[in-house]
Amino acid sequence: MILNPLLLKGQIDNQPRPDAIQVTEDKAYADALVTSMQLDPGSPFNEAESRCLAEGTVSIIGADTFAEWGMTPDSIAKDSSIQFPDMTQDMAQQISDLYFDGGCFDFGQMLGRAMAATSGSTIEAEKAACLADTLSGSQAFRDAFVASMMGDDSADPFAEVGDIYAVLDKCGIDASDLGN
Repeated sequence: MILNPLLLKGQIDNQPRPDAIQVTEDKAYADALVTSMQLDPGSPFNEAESRCLAEGTVSIIGADTFAEWGMTPDSIAKDSSIQFPDMTQDMAQQISDLYFDGGCFDFGQMLGRAMAATSGSTIEAEKAACLADTLSGSQAFRDAFVASMMGDDSADPFAEVGDIYAVLDKCGIDASDLGN
């Protein structure tokens, strides 16, 4: 087992240090977010991906901000559909970057798992990757993702993509393969 030296900082001489307390609080929130993501049976994220996303999200938002929002690790761990009430544009943009460019998961593989879990889709991994690359390369898609994290679901994620059927055709996906 490898020990994180940051977690040990507050343990020297049994004297808590502010940075160790913050690391402990951040870990509690990250653990809660992982639990929350794993509660949802339709979640496309495995535990390692959830951990990566959770730790990144907590480093962006911070334990202090979660507390200001009235969110505790316990309340987060019990809720599979977490809403971030006062997320700023900057926070949402950083989280979007984490999802699309953060290296926590392969967006194509995740999209394929998500589609299979929610609609019974049978899209092959290569085709899902094509679709994911096309969507995640679209600024409109990313902007809609950011807007939705801020509670605005009115943005059209496909505005820049154009005809979604043309994208499906480009990726060799028959619309019937999408499932329900």
